[in-house]
Amino acid sequence: MFPSFTLFGKTIEMYPLTAAAGAILTLLFADRLARKQGVHAFYMIEFLLWSATGVLIGSHLLYGLIHWEEIRFTVRHIGQILSSGNLLPYLIAIFGGSVFYGGLLGGMAAGLLFLKRKPDYDRVLFLDIAACSIPLFHSVARIGCFLAGCCYGAECSFGITFRRSLIPGANGVNRFPVQLAEALSELLLFFFLYTLYQRKKEKGRLLALYLLLYGIARFFLEFLRGDDDLRKIFFGLSTSQWIAVLTAGAALVFLFRSRTKKQRASCPVRL
Repeated sequence: MFPSFTLFGKTIEMYPLTAAAGAILTLLFADRLARKQGVHAFYMIEFLLWSATGVLIGSHLLYGLIHWEEIRFTVRHIGQILSSGNLLPYLIAIFGGSVFYGGLLGGMAAGLLFLKRKPDYDRVLFLDIAACSIPLFHSVARIGCFLAGCCYGAECSFGITFRRSLIPGANGVNRFPVQLAEALSELLLFFFLYTLYQRKKEKGRLLALYLLLYGIARFFLEFLRGDDDLRKIFFGLSTSQWIAVLTAGAALVFLFRSRTKKQRASCPVRL
């Protein structure tokens, strides 16, 4: 589509630019929600910076783990690689890409670690704001995927034909715009969770709702991906589908248990 453009003699990649725009928009949105609840902007920014660090580490780490064959090759030939001074290019090749679910899990882990270090913070409020913010960021970032031509869709009789995709195999055929479909699903999920947040419904449960609903959407959207053969691991399912099953299942258990606990608490005690 439109993977890059030139400005003042420098090539600007659209995906990092779009991701940065999504991050700024998300920061402003989260800060606005926090201020309305009397939370100082610095506290929310600190929380988001911790989460962003986890996102960067987790997304690149999972990408590398998926390409375990390259890791095994590097370990086996580490002596030759070190002697040739090419260790950095190998590491970039292994961990240079990113996987959303890795970033999501890494960001959640970092955010929870931050809140554990700050027991005086309203943990529920921070996690509810995060639940609304994640799909907002992801919806914008997926547009960047579409412009770059990565995470492309399966071949179909209609759709989009990429000419300048960063992935050579994506070019020259009609492909289902799965990036835009996911961006739309994330945007709808954002409005749904934000509506619940404004109405003060499902307080403390919004992050679990996000994991459940996004996991369901991602599981089925994966079938529309055109690069699924490169990412399948067990029983014809991709890494992201397995993670979607696990995270959605865990979220469902949490929601069921919290609902049951709430109902028990509201029942009168009979002696």
